[in-house]
Amino acid sequence: MNPDQLPAGLHFCITRPNTRPGLAEEFARDLADGVAYAKEHHGEPARSGALYGMAGSPAGNAGINFLLSGALDAMYAVPTEG
Repeated sequence: MNPDQLPAGLHFCITRPNTRPGLAEEFARDLADGVAYAKEHHGEPARSGALYGMAGSPAGNAGINFLLSGALDAMYAVPTEG
């Protein structure tokens, strides 16, 4: 399970090792513990956060926006005659 951001969410990937006996019950217990923790600490600053690729850099999404804007500008630039 991976955390996503913008928008916040969770990504689930089920593979063969995820199907071992008892794992679904273990996951349900862990999820219930996580929900209880989130409710207990509602409104407090997060102790961790969702990070994916460069979005976890100190600049946050600013670096991603800069790089993607530059890449899109380069891909869609109209060549000049010369």
